[in-house]
Amino acid sequence: MTTPQQQFIADIYPAVRKVADETGVSAELLLAQAAAETGWGQKVLHGTNNLYNIKADSGWHGESKTFEVPEFRNRHKVMEDAKFRVYDSYEDSIKDRIKFVQENPTYAKHGLLDPGVKGDLVKEAQALQAAGYATDPDYAKNLIDIANGPTMRKGIALAEGRAEPEHVQGRGKAHGPTHGQTQLQGDHLRKGGEGTHVTELQTSLQKLGYTSPDGTPLGTDGKFGGNTELALRAFQRDHQLKDDGVAGPKTLDALKEAQQRPTTTTLADPKHQAHGMYSQAEAGVHRIDREHGREPTLQSGQLAGSLTASAVTAQMSRIDHVVLNDDASKLYAVQGDLNSPFKSFAEVDVLRGLNTPLAQSTQVADEQLSRTAVQEQSQQVAQPAQQQPQPHAPHVAGPSH
Repeated sequence: MTTPQQQFIADIYPAVRKVADETGVSAELLLAQAAAETGWGQKVLHGTNNLYNIKADSGWHGESKTFEVPEFRNRHKVMEDAKFRVYDSYEDSIKDRIKFVQENPTYAKHGLLDPGVKGDLVKEAQALQAAGYATDPDYAKNLIDIANGPTMRKGIALAEGRAEPEHVQGRGKAHGPTHGQTQLQGDHLRKGGEGTHVTELQTSLQKLGYTSPDGTPLGTDGKFGGNTELALRAFQRDHQLKDDGVAGPKTLDALKEAQQRPTTTTLADPKHQAHGMYSQAEAGVHRIDREHGREPTLQSGQLAGSLTASAVTAQMSRIDHVVLNDDASKLYAVQGDLNSPFKSFAEVDVLRGLNTPLAQSTQVADEQLSRTAVQEQSQQVAQPAQQQPQPHAPHVAGPSH
């Protein structure tokens, strides 16, 4: 099932790609910024097409709309009226964002427009942060995480028409191999291929948890279509391989090695030590989803996993409350009464949590649980030594009278 977040990326992708091709700016960065600024499209100001929430200052001569928005004055949040730019289309909004950056000498000074930087996701994000585009010290990292996350990948796949069934290979007569054959070029599997080798590839990816863009299990029909290519690219990125969507010897060896590793339980598995806390976090996230008119998704589970890992790191033993802050940027796990000065709490960045794989959160939790177990064992070893009975002093009879 396509989520609203994925659909938002699919809706703006054509305009972003067009402008990126015309200007040389990183399309991934433009998409990530739009997702970050608008909460994956949930906070686009109505009737503005304003993807980056750019205000209508004195230099703006186009149409504007006034909205009541939160601002911080002397470290206190207040609601104020502010004018925002109105665009005829998403494309106009994207072009204006690029114009805003290009005409500001601060960004040029920090190398944003330099050859080798322009068009590179990581370098552009770092240059934006260095130039003070945002005050968040993790701004560049957050953008990179969003751009490389599963929601972004699935949204782009949806926009490019790669969310169709595996057997759809395009219009007209196919020019690939006939049934039972595989499109092999020097032991390479690629899109358009068919046969048992492709089935084995799809089965391997499915066992490792890679899915179709809509989150459903990857097909194993022996036909190398768009979904298989997307899943393979994701596997290659996760294993530091060239993500060309072609299964060559290195990729096939990595697949084999990945399947031979012992499987580990995740936080969602009832057998996991921290599953109870995960269930509490998940229940809280699902409640917030429903309060905001959303159905829980795969990302809800990922957010719950990230929150659980943070709570485990804070050495909490349970999660009594899950609380979202006013601007929906932070999620808190609370142990104890909300009004108690003795409560414990842990927090996560919502966007980062939504895009953190459950396996990664499980690893963080496992490492902390392991450290805690070692500490407790050391304390238990030290305690008996401290509690050993001391020898009694010999009884000395007093002088007789």
